[in-house]
Amino acid sequence: MGENALLRKLEASVISNNKKAFIDIIFDFTTDDILALTEDEFNRITDISHQIKLEDVGEFFSYLGSEGIFHLKNALSGSNELNNLLISRFYLSLFLCMFQEHNEKFASAIANYGTVCTLLSGIGVNTQQNLKRAIKLYQAAQEIFAKDSADYARTIINEGNAWQNLADRGIDTQQNLKEAIKLYQAAQEIFAKDSRLVAKQHRPQESCTPPSRTAPTIQQNFR
Repeated sequence: MGENALLRKLEASVISNNKKAFIDIIFDFTTDDILALTEDEFNRITDISHQIKLEDVGEFFSYLGSEGIFHLKNALSGSNELNNLLISRFYLSLFLCMFQEHNEKFASAIANYGTVCTLLSGIGVNTQQNLKRAIKLYQAAQEIFAKDSADYARTIINEGNAWQNLADRGIDTQQNLKEAIKLYQAAQEIFAKDSRLVAKQHRPQESCTPPSRTAPTIQQNFR
């Protein structure tokens, strides 16, 4: 089934508030369907997903989160990077549009989406736009993570890397480097306060990014 038919069905399920049909249609999306989506179609899906309220569907959210992380990890391993990033973006965006609890699970999904944007920028997909979006996502995750946690420290390192990547591309170089350095120093202070966090710094947690050519390794926040 083509993506247009799926989109029409998805929109109809939202209009009729048929939550079961909405979930079933999301399950019907194949990887080919997702990769065939235009940016306009992808944006339509995220827009309509905001309009439906889902409750007591933990398995569905687990599916969205797991698929997003699975394809992000594949991209990080170098396997079909662009395709895996686009598929990860699809599932993570749906999770964030509909998940209603702003807890650490939600924060990790935000950080994972930030990593997807950072990686897309690294392969030349809307580079500046994706870096700026990644920064906003990392900042949003920081609002939820405990300020003295390894998750928070990893996320501000990732934000620092995004600022540095902007600087490396000649965008407000001095100011963006200052932002990056400030964030790296803040992360260092967090790790220095508790030696146990240093060990956790390298533990996969479900949001990460590989080393860039010019920036420090982006930290992992998988859950």
